[in-house]
Formats: sequence, C-alpha cells, structure tokens
Amino acid sequence: MKEETINWELVNSLGYKRANRLRKIEHVLVSCPLGITPEDLCDKIGLQGRARIRTLQNDLNELRSLYTCQWITTAPYRLELRGGDLAFPEAEFNTKDRKQLNSICRLIAFFDGAIPIRDFLKVSLGDVDAALNAMSENIDIPTTISELRYIKDIYDAIENKVPIDMIYPRINGGRRFTLSPYMLKRFNGKWFVLGRISEENPFDWTVIPLAAIEMMSPNMDNVKYSPAKIYELQSLKNKIRRYYSNVLGFYVPTNETDKAKVSRELNPDKLQIEEVKLKVNKQIIRFLKENPIHSTQNIKDDTGEVTLKLVLNPLLKQKLLGFGADLEVVSPISLRNELYNVAQQMLTLYAK
Repeated sequence: MKEETINWELVNSLGYKRANRLRKIEHVLVSCPLGITPEDLCDKIGLQGRARIRTLQNDLNELRSLYTCQWITTAPYRLELRGGDLAFPEAEFNTKDRKQLNSICRLIAFFDGAIPIRDFLKVSLGDVDAALNAMSENIDIPTTISELRYIKDIYDAIENKVPIDMIYPRINGGRRFTLSPYMLKRFNGKWFVLGRISEENPFDWTVIPLAAIEMMSPNMDNVKYSPAKIYELQSLKNKIRRYYSNVLGFYVPTNETDKAKVSRELNPDKLQIEEVKLKVNKQIIRFLKENPIHSTQNIKDDTGEVTLKLVLNPLLKQKLLGFGADLEVVSPISLRNELYNVAQQMLTLYAK
C-alpha cells in the first residue's frame, strides 16, 4: 500500500482563500528550484502590507505542516523535493502542460475513443501498453492503422493552423500537394480531413479520406495557412457545417462533367435540397429512431411516415435500398422511379 506523503485531511480542511494562497506559494517554489527571497516571494503571490513577511512565514509553516516528505528551507526559501506528492500537485503544471491536457481532453471527447494515445503522449511505460491492450479486448475501436497514423498530426496542424503536405492518388495526379486542414470528420466508421488545397483558384475546401493518404509531412516550403484571419476561418468552418447539415456523407452530385468548369465556391444556400417522404414498416421505427437516416429525419409513429430534407446523392439511394421491403419512397417521384428501376434490375439478377 502506498505511504501517504501529504496530510490530505489538513489540505481538505483548508478554506478556499487559505488554500489558494498556499497553492500560489507552492507553485512559486516549484518554479524557483534555486530558491527565492522572502520579498520576491511576497511580490509573486501578491502579498502586501507591512506585516507581509510575518504573514508569509506563517503561511510557510502551515505549508510545512502539510508535508510528511517534502521540506521548505529557511530564507532564501527553496522547496526540497524528496519524492512523493505535493500538497497542490497542479502547481507543477505549466502553460505547456495545460495545453497538452486540454488537447487530450478534446481528443477524447472528439474521437470517441479512437485516439493514438501512445503516440500522442509519447510514453513508453509498459503498464500503458498493458492498459491499452486490456482496453482493446473490451472496446471495439473502428479505426484503421492507416488512419491512426495521421490523426494526431492533422489534429495538431488544425490546432496550430499550419499547412501540411500529403499525397492522395486522386488529387494532383498523385503528386505531393499542400493542404490547410480545417476539420476532422467521421462518417460510416471512416475518418476524413476537410481543408483547402494550396493551388490557383482552389475549391473552398476538399474532403480527403485518411485511409487513402499515401504520405503526409509538415510543409517545408513556407506556404501560408489559408485563410489566415481568425474570423474568416471561423466563417468558413460555419459554412462547412451548414453545407453538410443537408448532405448525407460528403458527396454532392454535380451535372458538370468538366472539373475545370465546376464552381469553386461551395455555397450551402445553393444546394438542391429536396423533401423526401418515406413510408416504413412500423417494426423498424424504433431502429430508425436509434439510427437516423439523416439529422433532418422526422417520424410519425402512428402512420410510419418519415420525412427527410437533404440533397439527393448516391449514398442516400444506397441507404434507402438497404432497407429492402421495409421502406417505400413516396416522393419525390424521380427518386421513387430511380429506386424502382434498381429494384427491377435486382429482380432480374435473382430470377436467373
């Protein structure tokens, strides 16, 4: 059993103001390993008045009483670390530590457990490997190794607003290009990075699946992150969110076959959004509530009528067909006819 090196009962009995001042003292002592004079220590913790040195000495004695392992020397005051805990462990945290911890917490919340923890923390402790292995036995993380390889670096590039170089076979003829990444998104168990390619007349943004990236590295050509202004970047991110709030996945069909003629502006207000009306078997209503076809889904329990408002794309058609005889497209008639023709082709295949 671990031997306690701090009198935690005393620590927990401290009032807020008292504990806050002792915490400040400990923080200063930790950050000044060579020692600090009483006057300088008073200045750093904001202690004022003619009796401030005496007040400081009383505080130091109280802080000493919390320790059973550490020790504070007489002036110049120096904290002698002899192992074990500090009374206020957070005093050891600096700005870099807080940023790291904040990133970890955001990653945990964002990635639903699909985090390259070992790489992100850069640790090598055997018990961490054991913990990760034990976790993988109980939790199925649907993320491929090829995706994990790039998640951390892309996330860091988004946080720090720096461009990255990569090779993705379907862009730039399979040659290296530079991307300013904006978001990491997940759909159907796969990760995608959304960002702007550094080229003449680029699209507002491009969507790239992480699993298909062949190479990625920091940009070494001094390419500037775009857009550079915070408000422009935030406006663009809001635009992206609005755009895909009416799309299943990331594919938006275009009638233009020549890529050079496709509009570089991706405007959510110009999307061809349609209302899709469905009739479903009441036995799958619960399933649809737990697994919505799209965020715009609305269900009438009594009639089995379902409505969606979104862009018609191949992913939607594929998903609707997947329900088989449990789902009927009522409108638009163009979508109903298209799925009818596919069903007829399937019938021909199975009639052989």
